[in-house]
Amino acid sequence: MKRKTAIAGAAFGLGAVMLFASGYSAMADTSGYDVYKTAAKNLKTQTSLTVHAEWSVSDNGKPLVTGTADAKVNKDDQTGSMKATVGDGSLSKTVQAFRQDGKVIVQTGDSDVYRVLEQGDSRWQRQGAHAGPPAAAEPVLDALMGHVRELATVENAADGSKQAALHLEGRQVPALVNAIGSMLVAHASGEGAGWHGKMASDDPAGLPWGGQPMDLSAALPKLKDKIKVETVALDAGISPADVLTSQKAEIHVTGNDEEGKPHELVLRVAADFSDLSTTTPDRVDLTGKQTVEISKDDRKWGWKH
Repeated sequence: MKRKTAIAGAAFGLGAVMLFASGYSAMADTSGYDVYKTAAKNLKTQTSLTVHAEWSVSDNGKPLVTGTADAKVNKDDQTGSMKATVGDGSLSKTVQAFRQDGKVIVQTGDSDVYRVLEQGDSRWQRQGAHAGPPAAAEPVLDALMGHVRELATVENAADGSKQAALHLEGRQVPALVNAIGSMLVAHASGEGAGWHGKMASDDPAGLPWGGQPMDLSAALPKLKDKIKVETVALDAGISPADVLTSQKAEIHVTGNDEEGKPHELVLRVAADFSDLSTTTPDRVDLTGKQTVEISKDDRKWGWKH
């Protein structure tokens, strides 16, 4: 249990550090820092938005895993829709999800079954506020990044938009990011690591991908030694109205496998935000479709470790 808790905490830590590094820490001086902080918060205040995201992982220049996701969210109506695809070059899986009428509905690309789950409040949602990370995380992570913020840059375009960047390499990479990143890579590429899903009924169709688990870790090299975050490149776009419009991250991690062979893993993530406060999520009509009601107690999806 302690190991599971540590890994879950590390995953949240790295994601949060990277989020705030590319967001709240992406400006070189105090005024620029405040400009970006305002842009990120302005994005959060939008009543609705559309997100297009792409990500990939490569090893020594060879693509291993790729994924895309398109999501539409309306916070006031508490509705949303998403379609995501992930593949490893030989196998590709697609999943659709809808949040409507107080329920979450999931359908995988190779199944005609729509699984319906009653939706409760987010653990981070309190007193009617929209879900989000704890407010205390911002100053803590801000302090952890320390002088790294001074290495960031910001450029103003003629149309009033801005491009923010934070590019780190070698000793510039914060020790916290390096340590957590190395731990996550070692775990993700370890034996038996990967996404798994299971329903209490042991129904294979109840898996997130509607069949056998897709073990993404199988595509990753098993790094065991000298694991290090070599470079971190974070870029963001800000509109003339001071709203965040895009985020990109590219991270290079090196390490040796069990046989001593060197590897360089490259993770790329990009997200664009559009149709701010004008997005209407898609809905699914379940009339005539095969549905299965899933209780929260029966849902056992998560990261295998």
